[in-house]
Amino acid sequence: MSFAFIRKRSKNYIVYLEYKDENSGKKIQKNMGSFEKKRDASRKLNELKDSIFNDELVLPNAVN
Repeated sequence: MSFAFIRKRSKNYIVYLEYKDENSGKKIQKNMGSFEKKRDASRKLNELKDSIFNDELVLPNAVN
């Protein structure tokens, strides 16, 4: 199971993807982009959530 969320860091909004590693069982957070405007970060967040919902998301550690 994975999910995405936005955090504000200084002046930027950062979109994170959090998922559970299948090998170790630990939660991992990956930075999926940094944006100056919350509106742009929200667009990226919606794209990530859509890909998670449609099972189209390829987890970063699965890419070789």
